[in-house]
Amino acid sequence: MRRSRSTCVSLLVIGLLTVGCTAGSEPPAEPAATAEPEPLSVLDHPARSEDDHYRDAGFKPLEVYGFFDIGPGMTVGDLWPGGGYNTAILAQLVGDTGRVVAILSPAPAEPDRAARSLERFSGRLDPYGFTNLEIAADPTQVPEDTFDVLLTVRNYHDLGEAPDRLAALPAFMRILKPGGIFAVVDAQTDKPDERDEPVHRINDELSRREITSAGFEFIEASDVLVNTADTYGFDGRERAGEDPVAWRATGEEADAPIHRYYLHRFVHKYRKPMQ
Repeated sequence: MRRSRSTCVSLLVIGLLTVGCTAGSEPPAEPAATAEPEPLSVLDHPARSEDDHYRDAGFKPLEVYGFFDIGPGMTVGDLWPGGGYNTAILAQLVGDTGRVVAILSPAPAEPDRAARSLERFSGRLDPYGFTNLEIAADPTQVPEDTFDVLLTVRNYHDLGEAPDRLAALPAFMRILKPGGIFAVVDAQTDKPDERDEPVHRINDELSRREITSAGFEFIEASDVLVNTADTYGFDGRERAGEDPVAWRATGEEADAPIHRYYLHRFVHKYRKPMQ
């Protein structure tokens, strides 16, 4: 197990200094030293909300993405992106020379469902003005061998029962480049034999057995999102209109020990074999 280093995207500001001529034989004065600007983290983008910042402390995105070695120039797939929290950070990390493809559904979905997903997703990301972001309805819309990294965050358990999960994996393998990384993050449960559907979780070892049975190579797990305060017994799904600050004081989750952003999640790195 290891914790990864954080990664950030910096903006370089270049100033132009003009030196005038002085009378007589005096040499021109040395230009005054200018301080280097502080690097601007992708987590400081002005389009990010208070909820985004609250979520950062629980998800630790730069550590998680650093573990998956995501960086400038890469092509990254964000599978089932929800409201686009991860997508917005990824698009900044890969930069103008990279590309992010948000895959709205893990399988072909009904048109109305896809339209609802697109409305929620694009509305959140419009203020960023990304030029390196594309959207695909599902994996069938993505060419073979596209991604350096395919990321899914808290979605593997939502693929359905074991036969459904296993049936979905070949499509993910197809759109990864040979040697590409399948990056899986999901909410942990202590129930070993099947996903814990009432609370939307799945066991890490069960997930590992399934994903490797589909031909992926397991590389490494990170403990960056381990949280021993999690009792595994409550539902961490998002609630419409939920106030993250007041979450523990209101509603059916009032007795939960931690906020849903702080669930114990496993972080697994898999690789598509080289061909």
